[in-house]
Amino acid sequence: MLCSFTTKAHQLVLDKQNSVYDLKDFSLMYLNYDGRDFDISSVIDKSNWRHAGTLKQKPQIENYSKWLKLEIDNKSEFEDWFVSFGYARLPLLRIYEVNNESLNIKFELSADNSFYDRPIYDPQLYIPLKFEVATKRTLLIEYRTFANAPANIRLHNYNHYLATSQKSTLINGAIAGIVVAILLIICVNLFFNPNKTNIFYALWTFTFFMIVLDMSGFTSKYFWPMLGGESSIFSTLLMTSVPIFHLLFIKSFLQLRQFNIRLHKIYTNILYLYCLLIPVSLWFNTVFFNLVLSTLIIPLFLFTAYWSWFQSAPGIRVFSLSLFNHVLFVNVLTIVGASYGNIFPSLEISDYIKNWLST
Repeated sequence: MLCSFTTKAHQLVLDKQNSVYDLKDFSLMYLNYDGRDFDISSVIDKSNWRHAGTLKQKPQIENYSKWLKLEIDNKSEFEDWFVSFGYARLPLLRIYEVNNESLNIKFELSADNSFYDRPIYDPQLYIPLKFEVATKRTLLIEYRTFANAPANIRLHNYNHYLATSQKSTLINGAIAGIVVAILLIICVNLFFNPNKTNIFYALWTFTFFMIVLDMSGFTSKYFWPMLGGESSIFSTLLMTSVPIFHLLFIKSFLQLRQFNIRLHKIYTNILYLYCLLIPVSLWFNTVFFNLVLSTLIIPLFLFTAYWSWFQSAPGIRVFSLSLFNHVLFVNVLTIVGASYGNIFPSLEISDYIKNWLST
């Protein structure tokens, strides 16, 4: 009985009352750490599958595939449905239809595909699926995510897809606009007060702004839609370079060379490590080591926030609270909680922050 609970998921029944479904609540999953090939016998073998909500992802250096097995019974009046993943793009996506004796691939998208290879030209990734009314189908979804972070896989009917797509574009545009406004204020301050601290602050904010555009899908759609694999390299470069400007800003703002030599030496050594990890990440096509380092410096950031709280300088306590906020949302929740460590494997932190900002 215990085994049956872990290997049998509820069948997804599409009805007239619901317009969106969280697919992980109705599916079985397999985490393909060893890169094995799937055939129909692997799909039928029940020992490969567990309920998606019971799986705990393990940190992995390499990007691995996740397999989602889903049985769908369409009792609604809609044939056109759309699956989303909460990302602007995925390194790999394949959708199969499972028959009695074979797997028939219905859709495939890799990191090398351009933006125009998608069936729908929205900034976020939406894949259309057609389910005939009063029919049952079994789907197999293979996907990979950036830094092996969890995906918010949902199935929308047409009306809900339109509303979700428009809301996502509006919220992402608003967040980007807020960051642009902050960057403009920083640039004006830099013009009247040119110094290293303001330069590092402007570079850090600009890099963060590019991350917002990249995660929103605006870079893929409006800046370089014909680039595929290069977009992934650009994302890796952003993720590995933004901590460098952040640390340089902290060092310069707190004037650690004058007021805390020990902290200054620690930050300098960590900066060398971050710089070394940029070519390593680009060569091996992974940000795993960068995420590990960003986890290890959490105690350093907490001590820095504590130490700076008791210093006497204009805006020092605002800076301390800002640094603590950065540790909580970026280092703890995003990196440790919902990225390579996956302590919160079902927490879609980016969606949570966007929904919080929109309320």
